[in-house]
Amino acid sequence: MGEPAGLTDIPGEVQVVVAGGGPVGLACAVELGRRGIGCLVVEPRTTVSHARPRCKTINVRSMQHLLLADNLDAGDAGGERARRAAAERIQQAKRPEFHSLDLVLGARIEGSPVIAGGPGAGTLLPHAWLGPGRSLYDELGAGFTLLVCRPGAGGGLIEKAARARGVPLRVVDMPGPNGAALTLVRPDQYVAWAGDREPADSLALIDRLRGAASS
Repeated sequence: MGEPAGLTDIPGEVQVVVAGGGPVGLACAVELGRRGIGCLVVEPRTTVSHARPRCKTINVRSMQHLLLADNLDAGDAGGERARRAAAERIQQAKRPEFHSLDLVLGARIEGSPVIAGGPGAGTLLPHAWLGPGRSLYDELGAGFTLLVCRPGAGGGLIEKAARARGVPLRVVDMPGPNGAALTLVRPDQYVAWAGDREPADSLALIDRLRGAASS
């Protein structure tokens, strides 16, 4: 493909060049590094721009820093004020996400090479309350999550393939949201694949979802 415009003397161990040092680019570089893939991040700006921040919303799994307070667990008036302040910070961070146009219209990922298909594939996993104070999203793992929605539907082949490829995967037994016996959910809570039985080549499925499918 040739050398990116403006770049010279790229080290030989660099396999991927990430254009942009924003949250997406840095997260991509971290994930590539964890998988042993050499990458180079290029960013034209030399300073952080406060006028045009690159990050608009905060995922629920990245919200812990909003809760930091020395007396958050205190039972006195100071602790109550700290908890109220933390709640307000969370609301301010999440409000743009829950009122975004894409969410209202129901965004769908189509034609992506890392979406494998099936009922609901490419759409956000529908939220559901599984009990008092128990959210479906709380059951999802930090990596991929395989929802086994019918007893005896399997899941062992996919779990074994994920382990072989070093892909974090949590298996959860629960009623599914879309009628499929098995639903594989990405870390961003989008459905990556769904079906009534495991594919014969589960390694190929995992490779596709992690962007390493053979051409």
